[in-house]
Amino acid sequence: MKINVKFFLFFGSVFLLTSFCYSDDQVLKFKLSILDKGNESIVTCMFSCRDENNDGVIDKNELQEFKETGRHLYAKTIAGQAGGWRSTVDVEKLPPILHTLADLNKFRFSISEYQQGTIVIDYATKTKEYLKVGGYYFMRIVSIEENGKKLTVLSWVGDGTQGLELTMRDSKNLTLKIVQL
Repeated sequence: MKINVKFFLFFGSVFLLTSFCYSDDQVLKFKLSILDKGNESIVTCMFSCRDENNDGVIDKNELQEFKETGRHLYAKTIAGQAGGWRSTVDVEKLPPILHTLADLNKFRFSISEYQQGTIVIDYATKTKEYLKVGGYYFMRIVSIEENGKKLTVLSWVGDGTQGLELTMRDSKNLTLKIVQL
C-alpha cells in the first residue's frame, strides 16, 4: 500500500507540474501596426491576452490589456467642410488619441492561425472620450475586418454642433503587421 501511495503521489506531482508548465493559460503580448505606403505606422496597438478557453481564438473578454494610439490624419479633407479650426489648432501639436478596452467595439484574433503564419484578426475601435482642443472635438475610428484584409482608419474633427472634417485611409493605402512580444 505504501508503494501505491508513493507511486500516485509521485506521478500526480509530475502530472500537475507538467500541466502547469505547458499550460496555454499564459498571458501573450502582441504589437499590431497599421502602416501607410511608406511603412510609417499610423496606428499602433499593444494588447495582451490569455486564451482562457483554449480554443486558439482570443475574443474581447480574453484581453488583459489593450492600448491603441495613432497619428492624426488631417492632411486633406475627403468629406465635410474645411473649417476654421486649422487656423487655431496645429495638427502636429495635437496630443495622440488613445483607445483602451473601453473604446473597443469588437475583437477577435486567432492565435493558432498566427502561429501558423497567417494573420486572422477583426477589431473595431471608436473614440468615446473625444479629444477637445480649442473648442473642437477630435476622434478616430479604426476598423479591421475580413480577417485583417479590410483596413479603415478615420479621423474626424467637429465643433460639437456639426461635423467639419473627415479624413480616411483604407486597405489600398495601408498594410497590417502583427508581432508577438
